[in-house]
Amino acid sequence: MSQDKFVSRHVGSSPSQVEQMLETIGVKSMDELIDQVVPATIRLKKPLDLPAEGMTEYEYADHIRALGRKNKIYRSLIGMGYYGTAAPAAILRNVFENPAWYTSYTPYQAEISQGRLEALLNFQSAVVSLTGLPVANCSLLDEGTAAAEAMHMMLALRSRAAVQENRNVLFVDENIFPQTLDVLLTRSEPFGIEIICDSYDNYEFSGREFGAIVQYPAADGEVRDYEDFTAAAHSRGVMVTVAADILSLVLLKAPGEWGADIAVGSTQRLGIPMGYGGPHAAYMATKEDYKRYIPGRIIGVSVDRLGNQALRMALQMREQHIKRERATSNICTAQALLASMAGFFAVYHGPEGLRRIALNAHTAAVAVAEGLEKLGFTLKTNSFFDTLDVEADAEKVRTLALEKKINFFYVDDHRVRLSFDELTDLQEVNTVLGIFAAAAGKKAPVVKSMDKVTLRASLQRKSAILTDPVFEKYHSETELMRYIKKLERRDISLANSMISLGSCTMKLNPAVTMMPLSLVEFANIHPFVPADQAEGYQELIRNLSHDLAIITGFAGASLQPNSGASGEYAGLMVIRAYLQSKGQGHRNIALIPASAHGTNPASATMAGMKTVTVACDEHGNIMVDDLKVKAEQYAPDLACIMVTYPSTHGVFESRIREIVDIVHENGGQVYMDGANMNAQVGLTNPGYIGADVCHLNLHKTFAIPHGGGGPGVGPICVAAHLVEFLPGHSIVKTGGDNGITALSSAPYGSAMILPITYGYIKMLGANGLRRVTEMAILNANYLVAAFKGEYDTLYTGETGRVGHEMILDLRHFRKDYGGVECGDVARRLMDYGFHAPTVSFPVHETLMVEPTESESKAELDRFVEAMVQIKRECEEIAAGTADGEDNVVKMAPHTAEEAAADQWNHAYGREKAVYPLKWVRYNKFFPYVSKIDGGYGDRNLVCTCEGFAEDEKA
Repeated sequence: MSQDKFVSRHVGSSPSQVEQMLETIGVKSMDELIDQVVPATIRLKKPLDLPAEGMTEYEYADHIRALGRKNKIYRSLIGMGYYGTAAPAAILRNVFENPAWYTSYTPYQAEISQGRLEALLNFQSAVVSLTGLPVANCSLLDEGTAAAEAMHMMLALRSRAAVQENRNVLFVDENIFPQTLDVLLTRSEPFGIEIICDSYDNYEFSGREFGAIVQYPAADGEVRDYEDFTAAAHSRGVMVTVAADILSLVLLKAPGEWGADIAVGSTQRLGIPMGYGGPHAAYMATKEDYKRYIPGRIIGVSVDRLGNQALRMALQMREQHIKRERATSNICTAQALLASMAGFFAVYHGPEGLRRIALNAHTAAVAVAEGLEKLGFTLKTNSFFDTLDVEADAEKVRTLALEKKINFFYVDDHRVRLSFDELTDLQEVNTVLGIFAAAAGKKAPVVKSMDKVTLRASLQRKSAILTDPVFEKYHSETELMRYIKKLERRDISLANSMISLGSCTMKLNPAVTMMPLSLVEFANIHPFVPADQAEGYQELIRNLSHDLAIITGFAGASLQPNSGASGEYAGLMVIRAYLQSKGQGHRNIALIPASAHGTNPASATMAGMKTVTVACDEHGNIMVDDLKVKAEQYAPDLACIMVTYPSTHGVFESRIREIVDIVHENGGQVYMDGANMNAQVGLTNPGYIGADVCHLNLHKTFAIPHGGGGPGVGPICVAAHLVEFLPGHSIVKTGGDNGITALSSAPYGSAMILPITYGYIKMLGANGLRRVTEMAILNANYLVAAFKGEYDTLYTGETGRVGHEMILDLRHFRKDYGGVECGDVARRLMDYGFHAPTVSFPVHETLMVEPTESESKAELDRFVEAMVQIKRECEEIAAGTADGEDNVVKMAPHTAEEAAADQWNHAYGREKAVYPLKWVRYNKFFPYVSKIDGGYGDRNLVCTCEGFAEDEKA
């Protein structure tokens, strides 16, 4: 065969390097190493039931294009939260298709994340400006889940009296997007929240409500004045959330100006393709008083060691890891890459550009509305932004529209809804009128201009938008390109070096799997199109669901959850539904090991469960005796155990089957967290081990990029008895026969990025998937061996081996090396050009390292050399040859500005600071800021561009 095998390009090390690593570890073969790592009792007896050999890259590229051609590119005027956009090529090419942007990690290490932090600050600033509310987060998953987060936020903000009164009613206006109501129903049930769905204009508050949610404009397109309703709600102690179309806020009075407490919505209209439903960044904005309750992440302005302005994630940036079962949200990933793109869209177009786009949608709707009335049609909408609701023979209109390759939304047999957008032009307006004229048997009027605005004066926006200078500077492509590149140079991504984050699996995101995302056949499909227009997507979804079920050893899968934490929640809700179907709905105890990710107890709480912690022993393994005692103690109410495998400590626990049996014997289900699936694929799987459900992080094991903190996909795979409970959707049939209500707004979650995982599996085949897992395990054990005598590995298995990751023990550094902390070592690694491993998780003052299969032996060796050199620098402190405070470790990282200054104020030399090893000078990355004062940023929260002097020192 003339074509390269994909696996040989994906795996970093050559066969000869593999031999060298095996020798360093002290084993003769890969098989011997795997035998020592993975317990024989759980090893698969035969290969995965997938094609043994994968496609070549060329074959896959041809295959995915053929699948794409099965999708029909009709013009969708369906609306309902998804609209046509003109995604600027300058943003698609420089951000969406750029590995420096899509391979970066969540900006927990702020000093080497200043570029994407500024991009997200721009996003927040745009949201704050458009909503008229002073605080915004830097994205949520989608509009439906954002509304659900607002519901929980309002519940948490109840007054003490409201809590004592057990106010548990949420009013939801009946004219809300049905998919949003679906998600609200899912998320409300475990908390005992009663949803009353009624009309806002005749609803009388009973005193039992804690919150209300309305749509603006309403789902049928009506622009309604909610000011009196909001005032009435507030008079009864009820908070109001508005789900607002972000583009409409360019022309409409801002929610903050008419009294809304929280605004949520999607930013898909800001230049993001529909992509069959996602990924799209949602937004949330709120009042200053509620800033500590807002879920997700907020980017805030702080200062660094040198007094320069610096950006970081502020306040509760990892709430679920700190609060665990007391968390009010289980959010881990968001949609950072898409939020960055939406922010750049606002920067590129500026206030005038957004106004032009919004006016195009509105004036097109006005032109069509006037034409329809001339044709004798009755409009159900009187005051509208871009959406019309028309009384018409839906089937007749549908037939005629499909002949013109146009989709509308058909509410029922007698109502047609149509939404216009920035792509609508005069020709389209006349084509639409021609369709309705033909349905009425009349001649269509000819529209010659789109320039009329009919918005009610009282609801028109009077306040300015996007007033920060960043929204005025970069309107030419040249300037935007340079701005994007300037921010790109301030970040470390996989395009720079290895990102060895434990538990996060920062592997290669293959270019060949990323390229289909730019094809219009995948990008420009509305999630609610007729099934025959999405045959390519449907085939891909069926095949991928099948492959993931095979890989995990289960019977079925749902691709709907659009993050790992959402997958956790989905799995638990499926278990809950199953238990309820058996008359065991009282079972609500989730056993969770002490070492578990913080999202586990948070997700369990969100699913209405109570958590009980199971102890771990000194080797990091679950204490089976403690598990047995607690499983038996809570047997009447035991719902499940949440277990990560290999464990969060990076070890394959040999007693995992015993753990599974104990839980089953006491009436519980076994939920397996898929965070560490990269050590299982092809060697073992959750189904074979005996679990009942698992979630997968497609943005970890299965090569979807992290994108600076999202997009993510967290599908669940389930055993046969749980298939019927897989999540459904209110508009598109999906899920099981008795499926739980939806987890996300779109029926298949973030469908547009599924081709990445699909291609990854198709090109590896069964043999390649196993090889990848073996290489991940090899690389981790090679690092353990290479660090021997320098850094201790905190936990190993019974044979002294780790799985695919390890924990380096730095707990003694503070005592032995003059107060050096784990975080100091992490920041010093930045001077060597590396993103640090995971800091202080799951054990305080440790580094959790996961090299992945993609990294070469040469890169691993550079990382080892850097870590050893940092230890030598620490030893200099202990020996007194380096100052106890003014030393290269505690002062790290060092910026180019500081190194190039005329005055050098340190006891050590410049070269030692910035070129600590010879090879560093040949590929030097200079952090843009030095050590950031996080406390200052929290005490003085600034989360918009208004408080950030771009490229100026404070």
